[in-house]
Amino acid sequence: MLSLVSLAENLDRSLPVWSDVLMNPAFRKDALRRLMSIRLADLASSKDFPATVADQVFSRALWGDGHPFAWPETGTETSLTTFQPQDLQRFYETFYAPNNAVLAVAGDMTEEDVRTKLEPLFASWRRRRIPPMVLPEVEAPAKAHIVFVDKKGAPESSIRIGLPGIARDSPDYYRALVTNHILGGTFKRLSLNLRETKGWTYGVTASFDARRATGPWIVSGEFEAAHTADAVQEIRREIDRMRLGDITSQELADTKAELMGSLSARFATASQLALQVATLLAYNLPPTEWSNFDREIAAVDEAQIRATARKYFQTKNLLTVVVGDRAANEVALHKLAPIERRDAEGALVVR
Repeated sequence: MLSLVSLAENLDRSLPVWSDVLMNPAFRKDALRRLMSIRLADLASSKDFPATVADQVFSRALWGDGHPFAWPETGTETSLTTFQPQDLQRFYETFYAPNNAVLAVAGDMTEEDVRTKLEPLFASWRRRRIPPMVLPEVEAPAKAHIVFVDKKGAPESSIRIGLPGIARDSPDYYRALVTNHILGGTFKRLSLNLRETKGWTYGVTASFDARRATGPWIVSGEFEAAHTADAVQEIRREIDRMRLGDITSQELADTKAELMGSLSARFATASQLALQVATLLAYNLPPTEWSNFDREIAAVDEAQIRATARKYFQTKNLLTVVVGDRAANEVALHKLAPIERRDAEGALVVR
């Protein structure tokens, strides 16, 4: 995404610079080398942060090495050391075209103003044939298992538990949003159990990352090392309780109120407004998506929540990633599910 935030008085001077960056990028070797050096340093330091490692390993273990979702957007040591300016130029020439882009503008401007200012700047930008992107189909693991990354002496364990989830245009989207919030929203079931009652974590959340293609559903948290296996077991119990138990009318009412009340915060600034408009365009959603938000949330009932939980929260094949002290936790975790070991980049460790 290429964005511009400008004072109204500076817009006419800012737009030509912004459009020139988009249409005439310069992939200089010295600039690329400098950026890659920074990225490699950041990548090396990220291995000292268990939460970052857990996120990366979860993605790679869930999607598999042949899926683009398996890899971090910031790159890997291999990719960062092999990039050449011509690779970036080739990518730009393949995918950067007006027929593969959306433009969202928010501010004190009319459509006529936008056209008058922008159309001359983009007059020479030509359409291209964009190659179709076909992502591999990914299914849930055949059975529940645990991926362990050893972080010797770690006082906490980073835990990620999840499965493939939904795409943004799924008809289950709003039902999944409500269902997930009851389980993993702020001070909801997972948090009330593991933080408020057990005191094993400062926070635990669950979320559907709904993308144009199927994204992940994931439970995330950092837990006291001594209660690593206990935390995994309690998370599974709460997931099962969503699948098999009842939803109280108060839970449902509170969840709906929270979700509806949070929508307005997405439109607080001009930048946020532009982002929400771009979201509609990028995900091919109708222009009525946000105006219908409250109605869609209000329509979700207890029966739909139970059905959604049973459809997407399958404890029999959950992927669990733990980054923590192996010596202190492996035996207890092995009682819960088979374990495979991976390194901090998500590659399998051969025993």
